[in-house]
Amino acid sequence: MWREYIWQTWHDAEGRYQAKRNLDRLVYRHRRERKRTLDLFAVLDPMMRLPDALEQRLWKDIEAIEGALTRSAGSSAGRKI
Repeated sequence: MWREYIWQTWHDAEGRYQAKRNLDRLVYRHRRERKRTLDLFAVLDPMMRLPDALEQRLWKDIEAIEGALTRSAGSSAGRKI
């Protein structure tokens, strides 16, 4: 699956950002351990390099996703990211 994201966004930084963001959402939706998630990102980052501005935007999105999961962890309504 990730190979498809890389191939589809090879010359499209915004598309690559969206693909990485979608991967992040999928990983966090399945509530993987944080260390495991960061290890996955460490492998994907060199293959899906983003310009600095988009990389900063992505990390803000990740922080927002983590915050939403933290807030909804005890919620019976579930989580929507």
